[in-house]
Amino acid sequence: MNLTTTRQRKGNRERGQALIEFALTAPILLTLLLGLIEIGNGLNSYIKIVSVARDAARYGAQNCIGLATACDTTIRDLVVLNEAQSLRGNEAWVSAGWTTGASTSGNICSSSGAGMCVSHFTESSGSPAKTTNAIQVRVCYDHPLLVGLPGVLPSQLRMCSKSTMRVVSS
Repeated sequence: MNLTTTRQRKGNRERGQALIEFALTAPILLTLLLGLIEIGNGLNSYIKIVSVARDAARYGAQNCIGLATACDTTIRDLVVLNEAQSLRGNEAWVSAGWTTGASTSGNICSSSGAGMCVSHFTESSGSPAKTTNAIQVRVCYDHPLLVGLPGVLPSQLRMCSKSTMRVVSS
């Protein structure tokens, strides 16, 4: 055996090594990449849901007087038409029971489904009893996952946010 054939044989044996290493590490790296994308997308949706609930409660606190529910439809329309449009998969969320302008549009106060619940209440606090009117808005959204694994991950995650603000009397 001469030196040249020994080097050629050694080079032929190591030629497929990079391909095998790539085949072993590529699924792990791809899973990590998809996981990071999914987490970022989920956080984006959750931040939007928190913002929607806070904005709706702020609107109700500034424009609703007392315990009146007359402005609930306006709050729901604001959420559906303005705020919820940027959520991915919002077509099913908005159309399933979200008839804008109706007094019962998407009201989930008595259920645990996706939608919005607006409730008004009076709260007493302090040693001299001081009553304040408040509005509470709860928004729930079914966030669709980019990659669902049947049996391991659900196809969607429920994200809910609740915001309570004192009604400003005018």
